[in-house]
Amino acid sequence: TVTNAPTVSISVTTVGVAGQPTALSFSATAPTGSSIQTVAISFGDATSANLGAATTGSISHIYNAQGTYTATITATDNSGVRTSASTVVNVPPQAPIAVNVTATPTSPKPNDVVSFTATVTPATVQVLRYEWSFGDGTQRITTGNSTTHAYSEIGRKVITVTVVSNDGSRGTGTTEVVVQR
Repeated sequence: TVTNAPTVSISVTTVGVAGQPTALSFSATAPTGSSIQTVAISFGDATSANLGAATTGSISHIYNAQGTYTATITATDNSGVRTSASTVVNVPPQAPIAVNVTATPTSPKPNDVVSFTATVTPATVQVLRYEWSFGDGTQRITTGNSTTHAYSEIGRKVITVTVVSNDGSRGTGTTEVVVQR
């Protein structure tokens, strides 16, 4: 007995940069007299998704690092016949991280509380942490983009913030305050 296999296809419809969604379209067609029982996609980065008996659709996946991945769809029909198809996904790196740092006030007096905010671009960067250096030997790590600090001595202070993203990329920004009497 000759058994026909399901027909499957997979293609990339939208490529996201590392850390952003990539969209894949798929289809699975059973031979005449058969039906699709299971469809699974392996994304090529040690993750996969079971799509049940879905025969067409789109699925979104986030590749956390730049690179070349092979996404594979596998469909099994009710006779147990299995067929696979693959496509190559080229994921570019995220754009360089830019960090803009603001301080309020910029001319505090000793022991005044200064508020700092770091704005990251592109806005899609998934930030893991902010590493603050306040220019007076004091440092702090936060998961939020704002913090406060008070200076005890007068003078020019250069504040540096290094942003570390979930994929390990880094960006740095600086600002300054002048502590006056």
